[in-house]
Amino acid sequence: MACSLDDEQLAARRAEWQSLATRGLVQKIDEEGGFTATYRGDDETARVLASLVQAELECCPDIGWNLERDGELIRLRVRYGGPGEAAPRAERADQDAAPRRRRSAVGGAPTDLSE
Repeated sequence: MACSLDDEQLAARRAEWQSLATRGLVQKIDEEGGFTATYRGDDETARVLASLVQAELECCPDIGWNLERDGELIRLRVRYGGPGEAAPRAERADQDAAPRRRRSAVGGAPTDLSE
């Protein structure tokens, strides 16, 4: 999985994902070959998610990015290469920026501790 961003651009993009995760991430579930992240569905979060996904499609075209609205939530489904390949920035940022969550013992899925 190749990314066309240089180190400075990569750091800036990662900061964008971290900011979004801190402000709007509700849940993230790791799945074989990717993950699904659920965000609050307000207009600003939707706008930022759409912008980030578009940017990721340009620099990392081998990764599948899909946004879906579900009532008051937005689901981001990310699919990337096989086992052992590095996770995209969205996944790493979600992990770094979610101190309220911890991994549950079942399937590595996060448990939401914010309520």
